[in-house]
Amino acid sequence: MKIAFFGTPEYVVPIFEYLLKNEHIICVVTRADKPVGRHLQHLPSPIKKKALQKNIPVLTPENLKDNDFISKLSTLNSELAIVAAYGKILPKEVLDMFPSGCVNLHFSILPKYRGAAPIQWAIIKGEKETGVTGFFMDEGLDTGKIIFQKKIEIAQNEDSLSLQKKLIPVAIDVLSETLEKVKKGFKGEAQTGKVSYAPPLKKSDGKIDWNRPAGEIHNLIRGTKPWPAAYTEVGSLKILDAETSQSLNLSISQSLPVGSIVSIQKNVGFIVKCNPGFLLIKTVQPASKNVMTAWSFLLGYKLAVADKLS
Repeated sequence: MKIAFFGTPEYVVPIFEYLLKNEHIICVVTRADKPVGRHLQHLPSPIKKKALQKNIPVLTPENLKDNDFISKLSTLNSELAIVAAYGKILPKEVLDMFPSGCVNLHFSILPKYRGAAPIQWAIIKGEKETGVTGFFMDEGLDTGKIIFQKKIEIAQNEDSLSLQKKLIPVAIDVLSETLEKVKKGFKGEAQTGKVSYAPPLKKSDGKIDWNRPAGEIHNLIRGTKPWPAAYTEVGSLKILDAETSQSLNLSISQSLPVGSIVSIQKNVGFIVKCNPGFLLIKTVQPASKNVMTAWSFLLGYKLAVADKLS
């Protein structure tokens, strides 16, 4: 089966490599080269770089409805499109081009967490499991018929980066099963269950409200890593690693407002009062500074018990 692969970031390169080994990839569609660094040097996407190494034709359209792009893609006569973290919505002109359809690998158990950031929002919302769905794309936002799904558990201290990495072999398993079903003529099944959405994260999504329960804030810290990262209003301090904790000095913690430091843990970090519960802050990044341990931050910035982070 002749396949066109749509994808962009580094983390889906293993999926692309699986297809290179097991299927006939005749072209790649990826995002245009991005200016990077002080000198704004234009660099190819990881998928484009890998495709060029394998001498596979690459298309980088700015506009997926552009007549020149549509013409070039149609002349390649691909039978099936595989889409994995491409970064743009495919218009009807593209969806209708492939006789066997367009298959998307989505990093959630649809119809939960339709949208651009399913891994992050699953963690932020405190989900206990997630997975990968292979489905036929239509003009809706992740609304197409499901071909195959596979679930996994979300570990208690998993962040979006570690969960993303854990989901890649799951995605390859789902892709393998999905391709087998497509080749046998399976047309998919309609999505059932409660629908939820995972819109792109905004900077403001990382703002910590210390009036929330400690567990919810811990989920926010894990889910917004590495971007936008959970941060405090005071000093724009990013909180990159934490764990729920029990305050050691109950008399002090009861008298202080939420958002206050209630305990210092030598060589580790500091404990902040939430509502309810407490968070032990272990890794931080001050504004315009490098990532550091919370203990190092305390030594340099002279924070003490009763100081507030909000």
